[in-house]
Amino acid sequence: MGKKTNSSDNVIDVREFLYKILNNWFYFLLSIVLSLLIAFSYTRYSHELYQSSTKVLVELENENSLASDILYNNFSDHSSSQLSDEKQKFLSYPIVFQTVEDLRFDIYYYVSGNIKTTESLIAPIKVFCDLETTQNNPPVVFEIVILNKTSYELYSDKLDYKKKHNFGERVEMHEYNFIVELDTNFQSDIFPRTIVEFIHLKKVTKKYQSKIKIEKIEKESNILELSILEEDQMRGVVFLNQLVKNYIKNDSINKLTASINTVNFIQKEIELIEDSLSLIEIQLQEYKSSQQTPDITLKTKRIYDKISELETELSKYKYQDKYYSYLEDYIQNGNELERLI
Repeated sequence: MGKKTNSSDNVIDVREFLYKILNNWFYFLLSIVLSLLIAFSYTRYSHELYQSSTKVLVELENENSLASDILYNNFSDHSSSQLSDEKQKFLSYPIVFQTVEDLRFDIYYYVSGNIKTTESLIAPIKVFCDLETTQNNPPVVFEIVILNKTSYELYSDKLDYKKKHNFGERVEMHEYNFIVELDTNFQSDIFPRTIVEFIHLKKVTKKYQSKIKIEKIEKESNILELSILEEDQMRGVVFLNQLVKNYIKNDSINKLTASINTVNFIQKEIELIEDSLSLIEIQLQEYKSSQQTPDITLKTKRIYDKISELETELSKYKYQDKYYSYLEDYIQNGNELERLI
C-alpha cells in the first residue's frame, strides 16, 4: 500500500522563508544594485542603429544597343552577371569616396545628453574648414561648449588646448585651422555640449563600403535595394541619396565618353574612305572619257556600300551622343539647382 502524505508537508512556512530573506538581505540588495548598474550601463553606452534604404532601377544595355533603344525603352534581357557588375559599382572605392567627400563626412558631430553621447548629423554648431585641414593632419577630437549666442569655449585634451572664442572668428588650434558657427537647423532652445571629430576620408570610405547592403528585390527584376544601418538615420538617408546621384553621374559620363569615342572613330573611317572615293571618282571620270562607257567598277560599288553602311551607323551613334549630352546637361542643371537650394 502507498504511503499517505500529510497535506501540511506542502504548506510553505512563511516565517522560515522571511527568516532566510532577512539573514541574506545583503545578497538580495547587492543583486538589485548590480542589476540597476547593468541597466544604466547598457542605456548609457549602447547605441541603437536605424536602417535607411532606397530602391534603384538599374538599366542595363546590350553591347549593340542604340540610342533609339534607350529613348523608346526597347530594353533587352540582362544577365545576372551584368547586374552583379552594377552592384559592385555602388560599392566601388571611387564612388563611395566621392560621396563621403561631397557630404563632408570628414567632420563628425556627437551631442552629449543627460544619459549618453550620440552621433548626430545636425549639431548645435557647424565647423567650416578646408579638406586639407582634416586630411593632412592627424585625426583629432575636441569639445565645444556654447556660452551664449555669440561665444563658445573650445577644449582639446590631446592638444592641451582650452580657450574662449566668438562665433565666426577663425580658430588656429596648433596646425588646425577652422571656423565655428551656430547651426540654425538645430531646433532647440538648449545647446548641449558638442564633440567634434576630424577623421580621414579613407577610413570613412572603407567603413561605409562595409556598411552598404545591396539586395535584389525580385529574381527577374533589375531593381536593387540599397540599405545602411546608422546611429543617426538622417545621415544614412543623405548618404544613400548622394551615393545614387554619384552612381548616375559616373555612369552617364562613362557612356558619354564611349559614345564620343565611337563617333570620332566612325568619322575618321568615313574621312579615309571619302579620300579613297575621291581618287576612284577621278580615275572613273578619266576612264569614262577615254572609253566612253558608264560602267561602274565593282570596287567603286563596294566603297559606296561601305560609305552607306558607315553613314547609317554614324547616324545611330549621333542619336546616342545627343541623348547622353542631354543627360549630362540634365545632371549639371540638377547639381546647380541643388547648390542654389
